[in-house]
Amino acid sequence: MKKRTWLVGVTLVLALAGGAVVTRDIWNPPGAVAQAPRPNPQARGIPVVTGVAQKKTVPLQIELLGTVTPIASVAIKSRLDTEIVGVHFDDGAMVQKGDLLFTLDGRALEAQIRDLEAVLTSARAQLEQNERDLQRYTELVAKNAATQVQLNNARTQVNVWRATSSSTSAKIENLRVQLSYGTIRAPISGRASMATVKVGNFVRPADASPLATIIQIAPVYVSFALPQNNLPSLRAALAAETAMSAHARSARRRCDQPESTRRW
Repeated sequence: MKKRTWLVGVTLVLALAGGAVVTRDIWNPPGAVAQAPRPNPQARGIPVVTGVAQKKTVPLQIELLGTVTPIASVAIKSRLDTEIVGVHFDDGAMVQKGDLLFTLDGRALEAQIRDLEAVLTSARAQLEQNERDLQRYTELVAKNAATQVQLNNARTQVNVWRATSSSTSAKIENLRVQLSYGTIRAPISGRASMATVKVGNFVRPADASPLATIIQIAPVYVSFALPQNNLPSLRAALAAETAMSAHARSARRRCDQPESTRRW
């Protein structure tokens, strides 16, 4: 029994040794050369930028909540009882001072002006006639060929028609001023609101809502509450004229950049 067990053990050892030789030939074929691991092509060197250290004053930045209030805000209203015939801006557009906003119907005023101009022409003609009569009666009275009453009457007529001419001229000027109200222009530069009325609407000065509103957006007032312990630093910066808002600081940095790299 022992002899048989010994033979089985020797057989197993020989079989394991032969398997090891065969496995070595498979995984390590003749002529194979060990290779080093390839470097990762994505792993690149990181560039390092150097600079000269400088001694500067570190700016003090304070973040606060504030309220922005426009310096000027104008509500556009009509001065005439008439119809809108033109709206010349887009809702929410930026407008400049003097830009045309609305055009109102002024045909009635133009007709009144033409009527009064005709009256003025007639009054001036009557004035010229009475001035000639006054000149003639003045000469006749000097020659005792006319009475003083006739001369006084001629002088009165001259004064009447001169006053009529002046009154008519003033009425025409008044109507022309009213006619100018038919062209509404922006009194300030700023952001225009939506037009509350469009072409075809009838407007009047007594309307509660304005035709539009223009709000000046630059410059503006900014009010904020500052902690008391930061007040001395702010006063010192104001005295040195170095205090500025974040927007102004950002704009200065952009101005210091080359023109090709500026971003607004």
